[in-house]
Amino acid sequence: MAVSCVLSAPALADPVVNATLGATVDPVFGQHVEPGGTTNFAGLPLVTVEGSARYGNTELYAEGLPPVVPLTSTGTLGTLSTRLGFLFSTARWYLDGRHVSIGLGETLYHQVTTRTPSGEIDRSDIAGLRYELRGIESYGKSTFTLSLEATPVMRGGVRVALDGEQAFDGERAAQTELRLRDDIRIAKNVDLLAGVRYINFAAAYLAGGGLADRNTGIALTIGALAHIGQ
Repeated sequence: MAVSCVLSAPALADPVVNATLGATVDPVFGQHVEPGGTTNFAGLPLVTVEGSARYGNTELYAEGLPPVVPLTSTGTLGTLSTRLGFLFSTARWYLDGRHVSIGLGETLYHQVTTRTPSGEIDRSDIAGLRYELRGIESYGKSTFTLSLEATPVMRGGVRVALDGEQAFDGERAAQTELRLRDDIRIAKNVDLLAGVRYINFAAAYLAGGGLADRNTGIALTIGALAHIGQ
């Protein structure tokens, strides 16, 4: 669930207002589409870690998935075993101190997919500038956050290896996310996290502009978050 540590900065006259460290399990239900077919996935488990540090009206936030555990799905594309990694990093500014924030950062994906039975291996990297708008409201022990996140332009490519030969194709992509999350205070400095997020990612080849792949889905969120500095 969550791994917490204590962050301190004794050299600063004023401490960081709030720092957090947490982890979530996000089962994903959705579809992966390529020109050659479709793969559906139900409950594909993603385990993400996140952390933030806020000082005044400025906050730095990062969320990531290490590409360690292979994710397996089966469909008309055959069996896909994918090691997926991503990093979403954002600098946020609170416009009214508490209820509304805007953010600017980077979206980065790294992926290695092995296809069965063909034995083809695809390695892709793609990144772009991300924008974020959030609304935050507290009721009792709950803090609800509604987020709209967009990365309208990502650039990168995929390297395909099959039968000892390799080829590279440049790609351009875009992603939109909509999230709703409830941070529920269950102890002095610990929150239970529960929520849902919608993801829409689409990539096209630079040469010809044809569809490379599209991923759409809904992910449920359950996790825990530790607060430091409150």
